[in-house]
This record gives sequence, structure tokens and C-alpha cells, in this order.
Amino acid sequence: MPPVSPEFLQTMRLLRDPARVEDYFGGDAIDWKRVPNQLQLFARRTLTQLHGGAAQTFAHSQCVIIAAISEGGALRLDGVPVRLNTGDALLIFPYQTHFFYQLDQPEVDWLVLQFTLGNLQPWIELRGKSVPLTGRALGLLEELSTSRVKRAGDVALSKVQEGAHAYHVLSEMLGQVGGANPGGPVDPDSIYAKVSDYTLRHEKERFTMAQMATELGYSEGHLRQRFREKHGMSLGRFLQKVRLDKAAAMLRNGDTAVSTVAVECGFDSVYSFSRAFKNGFGVSPRAYRLREGGAGASGDVDASE
Repeated sequence: MPPVSPEFLQTMRLLRDPARVEDYFGGDAIDWKRVPNQLQLFARRTLTQLHGGAAQTFAHSQCVIIAAISEGGALRLDGVPVRLNTGDALLIFPYQTHFFYQLDQPEVDWLVLQFTLGNLQPWIELRGKSVPLTGRALGLLEELSTSRVKRAGDVALSKVQEGAHAYHVLSEMLGQVGGANPGGPVDPDSIYAKVSDYTLRHEKERFTMAQMATELGYSEGHLRQRFREKHGMSLGRFLQKVRLDKAAAMLRNGDTAVSTVAVECGFDSVYSFSRAFKNGFGVSPRAYRLREGGAGASGDVDASE
């Protein structure tokens, strides 16, 4: 056993006080909805890589932290320009449209941490703001990166430890909101923001474009026209991409049956879902799950096969 420090022994003496224990059969509960789950970690170096090979605005159903480890750049977030300086990080919320349009150098080192969150409310102050990374946050990101690379001699973190690391990165970012770079002024009439907010609020429901248009105060035709003018993509195609991205995340990270994934992502049937998924990803839902290492589910149906 390694030697015990005098400070540790002093702390233990303080813990002898019975008054410090309020309930021997209880303890502090963890709100697991606040802990990031289903983590994906990858690095990006060029604009093409950040776009995923497609130079267009996109959105998805997960949260994303973009960390500009070296060199800065800019993106449009729900149509609003946001600047990331070297050492800044940005939390992109689910269904926020985003488009990377400028890097300070042709090649950068940006880290992308993607995850799901059960409760977004604690982090709402981070919406639309890039913040400076603290030394602690940078160290946590380095440990996450080292764990994922798994080189000889490196210690891999457990899934719970990875979630805790991501949670603490978010906490460090929240503490830096006072030094945030909010980018350009927010347009309260931004069609991007309205559509992404509506999609987030109704992500577990099946809704029509007519229902969305009515709640947002437009006719369906006007909403479609404005979105295409601002976005360069039809509203129907945008919503299809969002639903397929959510479906892909469910297939990668769980054992939910394909038929259930189809319903939860807003498709009328497993057959229409399978056809749309194969058109979007090039493989059937079941084949995608197998390729990405997702857990198999009994009763999987692939109507496209």
C-alpha cells in the first residue's frame, strides 16, 4: 500500500463526527438525466470533414460539443453567426441547424463530442454561446480522447466515467458563460430557430408540417417557402434527415426493435422507415446496426431487404 498523506488522515478525523451523517441508509441521489450518455468522440481537421462531406446546413437529434483545440473558425447556428476562437467550446443543442463556413487556417484541430441528454434545462444558458475552455475542461477532454484511442499503456475509462467526464466539461463551460462570445444578434423571427425549437419540443410525437406551420404562425406553403429560401433545402428533406439521424443513434446505441425505432422517429410504418433509411445511409436499418456494433433486437424487420 502506498504511504498515506497526513492531510488524508486529518480529513478522516473530521469525518468521525456523527453529525456529518444525516441518514445511514440514504445518501445523495444522482440525477442520471443530467449525465451525458451514448458518447461519440472524434476529431475534425478541415471544413469538408466538419460538413461530413456535404457542404450544407444540417441538424441532428443529439447534443454536440465543438471544441476548437487549435485555430478558430465560425459557423451559423440557427442562422446566427457564432465565432469559436482557439480554446473555445460550443454546445449545439438537438435539432439546432448549423453550418460551418469559415476556418482561420485550412487545417485545424477541433474535437467533437456527441451525446444524448435526458434533461437539457440545466444547460440552457449555453445555447448559442461559445465559451473559453478552462484548464480542467481541457484536461477532461484529453482524458476522454486518450481513453478512446486506447494505445498501449493507456487506461480506458468506463462508460460511467466517460459520462462523468462529459458532465464536468459541461459544468466547466457553464461556469464560463460570463466570458461567452455570443456571436451576432439573435433574430427573434429566425426560421431556423423556430423550426429547431419546435422539433425539439415535439421530438417524441408524430406531427405534420401543417401542425408545425399553424403553431409557428405560418401557412404551410409559406413555411415551406421561407425555409427553402433561408436554408437551401426543403423543409420535408430537413425533417427527414433529423428523423433518420435520431433513428441511426437509436440503432447504434440500443437494442430497440426496428419497428419501434420507426414509430418513435415519426414514420408511418416500418416499411416506409426501412426504405427511407436505406436511401439515406445506403444500408438497411438492421445492416446498419450490425455494421455499427449495435445490440441486436428480437423481432427486427427490414422491409427494404
